[in-house]
Amino acid sequence: MEEALGKAIKEIIDREPGGVTIFDVTDLNSLQEPFPHHFFVRNSLKEWDFSAIKNLLQKIYPSQYPVMVFVSNKDIITQINDNSGESWTSLSKLPQLSSNKDFLFLYLPPFKEHSVGELMGVMEKLRGENGCPWDQQQDHQSLRPYVIEEAYEVVEAIEQGNMELLQEELGDLLLQVIFHAQLGRESGLFKLPDVVQKVITKLIRRHPHVFSSTEASTAGEVLVNWEEIKKQEKSPNAQKQGVLQVDPSLPALMKAEKVQSKASRVGFDWDSLKGPLQKLKEEINELEDAYHGGHGEKIEEIEGELGDLLFSIVNVSRFLGINPETALNATVNKFKNRFAYIEAKVAEEGNDMKTYHIDQLENWWQEAKKKQSDDKNNGNGAN
Repeated sequence: MEEALGKAIKEIIDREPGGVTIFDVTDLNSLQEPFPHHFFVRNSLKEWDFSAIKNLLQKIYPSQYPVMVFVSNKDIITQINDNSGESWTSLSKLPQLSSNKDFLFLYLPPFKEHSVGELMGVMEKLRGENGCPWDQQQDHQSLRPYVIEEAYEVVEAIEQGNMELLQEELGDLLLQVIFHAQLGRESGLFKLPDVVQKVITKLIRRHPHVFSSTEASTAGEVLVNWEEIKKQEKSPNAQKQGVLQVDPSLPALMKAEKVQSKASRVGFDWDSLKGPLQKLKEEINELEDAYHGGHGEKIEEIEGELGDLLFSIVNVSRFLGINPETALNATVNKFKNRFAYIEAKVAEEGNDMKTYHIDQLENWWQEAKKKQSDDKNNGNGAN
């Protein structure tokens, strides 16, 4: 093995000169940080535990970091680049490789930490004269839907608890920030450092309990101070608009929650959950009265009562400390999963869903509901 390792090191150094660090697989627990030079992990064991190696290395290196696997028999690994018995893969894919004594060592190239400045350079090239036609055509207005889409995909990754996906989605969201900063730079209106400076200044100004002498020992006190500072920041005309001002482009559920929270901070709120729950019951009754009092003729009244009901539901969720958007999204996913179960049952019988009586569909729905419950109890993460 030492001869093979020495040969591999020489070949790599010949292509890209630099320092070399060699760890035995049994010493990976002591690894503290990625190496800025060539890094080899040799195998002194009879077999490799690739899952364990991946977990150890991913504490230090990104999950998609390239890894070259050296073997004594080149026929063991597919996708071999050449006849030397080496193959590029990534840390995240290591467990997919078979544990085998013929694996000699791993190689990780020198770690070069990428910077936001490097990302700005990539975006500048995409927007440049010989760049990408699509990127060149974009402006602040055309990018609006992508900002929203990427933000929601970040939220979805968080809800899934998928940290690898979250890393990717955060990168996509950061790309939108970089894109807008590049557009601002090209127009001469602002640059990325201006964006960073503004948010730093705002954070320091709105956290006087951290950067100054103001005291705030609870999250509630922090929010009260935050709102008061925001109020002072606004122009006199903006202050005249009242404390319930929120971004009009927000989704309705989020807007309702923010308006209610702002009202609560100035003392306009129920004393306990009992109030919102009673109001919820009242709104249900009023919706029923509006419906039975003239369904087709009073659509505006019915719409108004339905809006009041939804607003009351948001108020209940706020008192319970539950985000209504998150709760509703989870229910939508639960519905989709159960409906997919029904679709699968219909497909098994080779029929059209429209040909089934609702009772049969309901039976399958209850089966799906029970299956989801069993999966959740067994720790499979189903809703």
